[in-house]
Amino acid sequence: MASIHPYKTSKGKQKYFVAYDVYDENGERHQKKKRGFDKKKDAKEFIAEVESAINKGMYIQTPKITVKDYLERWLEVKSINIGSQTVTLYKNSLKNYIYPYIGDILLANLKTEHINNFIHALYTKDRGKGKIGYAYKTIKRSHEIVSAALDYGVDNKLIKANVAKKAILPKEPKRKKIDVWDLEQANQFLETSKNDENNRYHLAYAIAIICGMRQGEILGLTWKDVDLEENLLFVEQTLSHDGKEILEDTKTKKSRRTIEFSESLADQFREQKKIIESEKEKFGDDYQDQDLVICTELGNPINARNVLRKQAKLMKKAGVPKITFHDLRHVHASLMLYFGHDIKEISERLGHAKSSFTYDTYVHIMSKTKKKLIDNLQRSIKL
Repeated sequence: MASIHPYKTSKGKQKYFVAYDVYDENGERHQKKKRGFDKKKDAKEFIAEVESAINKGMYIQTPKITVKDYLERWLEVKSINIGSQTVTLYKNSLKNYIYPYIGDILLANLKTEHINNFIHALYTKDRGKGKIGYAYKTIKRSHEIVSAALDYGVDNKLIKANVAKKAILPKEPKRKKIDVWDLEQANQFLETSKNDENNRYHLAYAIAIICGMRQGEILGLTWKDVDLEENLLFVEQTLSHDGKEILEDTKTKKSRRTIEFSESLADQFREQKKIIESEKEKFGDDYQDQDLVICTELGNPINARNVLRKQAKLMKKAGVPKITFHDLRHVHASLMLYFGHDIKEISERLGHAKSSFTYDTYVHIMSKTKKKLIDNLQRSIKL
């Protein structure tokens, strides 16, 4: 049963509220009230909508919890089918970019306007030192987390709709052109690294350029994942960002892959194996054998920052343009394009979730490569 009742606001204006009954899954009755109707006609329309939803079994009673409480519960459920590093990433996004803006709002009161205000706040945030707003990627990820959580609520009949779906995101900036080395520069760097007095990280750089693996995948690589008879690498795990543990998962499902490598790299693996065996013998019980391919003298995981610092010194020594360790993956992809490999093959080798992402990332390199091929063809043909 539902009834309509008049009331006066603090300013003396007459409005109407609706009192109606709903029943939970246990059959217990709960009385609900909805205020703020300017006209009796509006209240009657609301009653008709509620009764129709109840009769169709579509009435949803949103739980009286805050957005923060809801998102925490959602992440507990979500965490069983995503990697541990993704869980950490989500927690960081929730803590730093989502809770401060919409965490205290009741889930039942959340509107698209709140989502838009939260996005705008991230976009215009004064971060100090002249920095205004967070990166587009940060804003987009934060919105996607909220939207995914609300989709879960809709699917499980906890909320009526996903109010984040129609939110307005900032315009996506143009992709920055990726800095990569050509073949000569890549060889110059690897030669410098190999001949360096302290070349402990040389194999890591070689794997990145020849196999296109991520830094965490390389530093988490174990000998059981290296097949020196068939020249295959099996990417099954990664080293955590803090370098403290080996994670038995990869970035995405497609990241778990098998990569072929050259005989020259196989020789480098064999040389590394000899070094590690000699260190085991040298340090005895002090050696912490974790079966790692890239490790310290005592067998422990390598600190990623040390690899980056060494790379900076080697680039300067080799006289090649300064790029990041992650850019070595881009060097690998650009060289594959140069030698005529297609996007699908490159995408699988890099472990990208979608070939379209690979295409979007390297489209400008593809254009350069095509121009070089055409130029070479024209020079080869005599007219």
